[in-house]
Amino acid sequence: MRDKIGDDGRPVDASASQVTKSKNKRYVSTFFTWAFRTYDLAENPIAKTLAIAGAERHPENIIAIRRFDDLVALTDALKPWPYWRAWVAVASLAGPRWAEQCWLKTGDVYLDNGYVRITTRTGGRRPTGTKTGLERNVPIERKILMPIFKEYMTTLPEGQHWLFPAPENLKTAEGRWKENAQFLAQWRTVAKSAKEGSESKHDYWIFGPAEWRHTAATAM
Repeated sequence: MRDKIGDDGRPVDASASQVTKSKNKRYVSTFFTWAFRTYDLAENPIAKTLAIAGAERHPENIIAIRRFDDLVALTDALKPWPYWRAWVAVASLAGPRWAEQCWLKTGDVYLDNGYVRITTRTGGRRPTGTKTGLERNVPIERKILMPIFKEYMTTLPEGQHWLFPAPENLKTAEGRWKENAQFLAQWRTVAKSAKEGSESKHDYWIFGPAEWRHTAATAM
């Protein structure tokens, strides 16, 4: 593209301001985030875009469960709900993304070898994988997660395909969760009941998949 020439005959920078660029990037980010969730894309392209030079950046606020005792208290309070106890423990100590955890199969858990396999999955019109496009094996934390895993696996009916099947009225045809929003609504109901019966009143009762994944990274 040719430079725009001003009245004085010199080139004029006709590019958008940093503020406009930042605004346009947010618009594109909103679109790609919607497409990523709706069509089960392998990754969100906006995650790999460079920062806009000169635009104000807001540092990420990492919210996580940072104390071992708090994580123990949370999982103990969830004992009456084995499904949710196992989900929170896996998310907080193995760190799969929400969609990855929905796709976990019982065959992806190797208790004897001590790891969980986050595997390529098939969805929509084409095979997809993890965010990086690569499968990975995640060690099963021994002190909290392993006992919870072993106990939870005994509650699953024989022949159960999905590790965390969705409730009957909220599942896809294959048996997985339909939407993150439905998952969060169910979790909030359980969290409210668990909090009422627990002596622990910490902020982690309002946490969800993002904070649990941060917790896994913090624990590692």
